[in-house]
Amino acid sequence: VTVHGDLLRYRIPKIDVAIFNVPAADRQGNLYVKSCAVTGESQELARAARRNHGSVIANVGLIVEAGYDPIFLPANDIDAVVYHPDTEQTAAVFHRAHWPMFTTDSDVSIGEGLARLRFINSLAPSFPRRTAADLVLARLAAATLVASVDPSALVSIGTGLPEEVAPAVFEAGLLGDLTFLVESGVVGGLPAPGVYFGAAVCPEQIVSSAQLCERCREGLDATCLGALEVDGRGNVNVSRRGAGPRHYVGPGGFIDFCTAARTIVFVSAWMLRGEIAVEDTRLRIVKRGTPKFTDRVSEISFDGARALAAGKRVFYVTHVGVFHLTGSGLELVCVTPGIDVRQDILDFAPIEIRLPPGGRVPRVPLSIVTGKNLAWQKVLGSRRTLERSPPQHPA
Repeated sequence: VTVHGDLLRYRIPKIDVAIFNVPAADRQGNLYVKSCAVTGESQELARAARRNHGSVIANVGLIVEAGYDPIFLPANDIDAVVYHPDTEQTAAVFHRAHWPMFTTDSDVSIGEGLARLRFINSLAPSFPRRTAADLVLARLAAATLVASVDPSALVSIGTGLPEEVAPAVFEAGLLGDLTFLVESGVVGGLPAPGVYFGAAVCPEQIVSSAQLCERCREGLDATCLGALEVDGRGNVNVSRRGAGPRHYVGPGGFIDFCTAARTIVFVSAWMLRGEIAVEDTRLRIVKRGTPKFTDRVSEISFDGARALAAGKRVFYVTHVGVFHLTGSGLELVCVTPGIDVRQDILDFAPIEIRLPPGGRVPRVPLSIVTGKNLAWQKVLGSRRTLERSPPQHPA
């Protein structure tokens, strides 16, 4: 890293060795990606190593005959192929017995694929259990997204709670109106929530991460991303979970998506170590935790002021309601039934939160809480009404 005026210039060390996993190779050493779940950066890695006169090593799960599929990387670009039958298509799924639902030749519907993923996630010990309140949050975020973009919008999905947004859109019957993508390179279909996040059910296309980021730079309509902390200026921290190096995580494609997207929907729990229950048609805070909206974020991964200056529209969707970033800070757009605006939001969060003109905050429709009889296009209004939601009911 070197200093250039008020900028820091980062240089990536030259790649000497590239090693990656692809589905198959023939006996001449040509590589194929038929039935892959993602290709990642395999081509870019190989080209970087070759440019620097380095070595390229491919790990494959199948040995096939020449002509098996269009060649992904030719033998001339490969130094060694390592064959192992348990090489994985994705977590615990081998290339030799791949799951077609993660490929562009899927043999199951999106609904069936999602049902399988729900079952697997319910058994996975490492995957956080989504509560009934989390599913309400996902529906509210999905409704906010649908109301914020035009049909045929290109939308990127981040990891964490945002993973549940695409399934909520699908269950509302509107998946065909949007094209979802994930930074791993899958485009279209349904981004897989949980254990297999990074893959997609019935993807329309699989490209490299670099190609996907380039596509986003050319025109990304919206993104749904997570948030560890949010402050009163709309800044977001996603990379520093606590003190010390072990609590620091790279932001991944977060910054690329925030920079490229015209509309940003952050999806976040309202508090840490708290408990929120769904009771019939309302939410109730059973146990108060630590607010995720804070005076000052530990690290700025997203700069609210810069986003506004760039003309972006920014929303923060939580269990208790939706907030909109304005030039004066955060404004409460709507509140979830059962939540008291004064007690559960204004007095709880240690930041200033503005209310709509007149102080009346619209209630989130009951259908968002129950998941029944959804009229998604009317949940939060159109793009215009989202900019300044009119008062409807007393808070």
